[in-house]
Amino acid sequence: MTDSSTPPPSPEPSFILRGHNAVVHSIAFLNPAAGILAAADEQGLVRGWDLESRRPKFEFFAGNTPVLAVRAVADETLFTQSKAGLLQLWSIERAGTEVGSATRAEGSVKYLADIHSFCKSVLLRPCSSYGELAPIAFPHGPDAVGLWDTRANMIQSLVSPQTSPTDVRKTGACTALAALDFRYLCGAYEDGGVRVWDIRKQWPLTIQDLHTEPVFGLSVMASSKPGCAACASGGADGCVIISKIQGVKEEEQARQTESSITETGRMPIQAAGKRGINGICIRNDGKIAAAGCWDGRVRLFGVKKPRQLASLQVTSACLRACCAAPGANTSRDASAIPRGCKPWSSPTTGSGWPPRQRTHA
Repeated sequence: MTDSSTPPPSPEPSFILRGHNAVVHSIAFLNPAAGILAAADEQGLVRGWDLESRRPKFEFFAGNTPVLAVRAVADETLFTQSKAGLLQLWSIERAGTEVGSATRAEGSVKYLADIHSFCKSVLLRPCSSYGELAPIAFPHGPDAVGLWDTRANMIQSLVSPQTSPTDVRKTGACTALAALDFRYLCGAYEDGGVRVWDIRKQWPLTIQDLHTEPVFGLSVMASSKPGCAACASGGADGCVIISKIQGVKEEEQARQTESSITETGRMPIQAAGKRGINGICIRNDGKIAAAGCWDGRVRLFGVKKPRQLASLQVTSACLRACCAAPGANTSRDASAIPRGCKPWSSPTTGSGWPPRQRTHA
């Protein structure tokens, strides 16, 4: 028998937010209840968009160099990372019906600016946690990862990609970071490998060589099974890989032999020419991963049953980032386009999407 039912169409962008005069490098949802999407661009402009009115809520310049990453630290606090190597905290100032601004909060730290890196910093905390400053992981030096304690305004510690002091492997620079929670951090490197750290220890718990080229997109999401998490990665090799991380528990039991990264699905993207991936994110329910690709498409993939679900033509230029709104009851996603961003509402389970695989007997 053949399932002849016609699957619903793939999701389309809800609308387009235009207003940037340069390439948008990073986007991030603020507290979902606020309905605000922040976007940062090549000229250093950070703009917060009200998704209901589709108008700017605030805007400010985080410097005169490109802003590679913008993150929501708390309801009224943003974090930015510039290409020049400056990490900054900003307090948002609302202005009623007018466009607000932001002031630099106490505490900015400049790391090694002589290292050329496009790796974007991340916050170490559960995605549902707001209102409290959290440590920030950022690329440091030629291959290490630093942790900035935002409360004490100091570099807390450094973690290494090598397994021990005698490990001489050349990994290249850290190219992507993803935080599982307040304790576990994942990093990807130029050599295509993915690492998992317990930030209380210098050396990684486990290493897995997943890709053949540098990894630029990395996302992790805790699963319902204790000690396990899903991982989605993609990079210059044009493959989206879904993996399962094991051995990341809150108890004092994590040893290197108990932690592992196991590939569960490998999906090469089909594109004419530009096959790479710049950013990837797993949706808040852990079922779908969205990848922003070099050919201007956002491709959606199943996480629990790895396969490509849809290919959305967002722009003709290279996509720099994509993100999913945090929170258990949200299904809104967004992608960065050359001079703006496109939010859309991704379908949820029970809506008839993603389409079922057709079966033949």
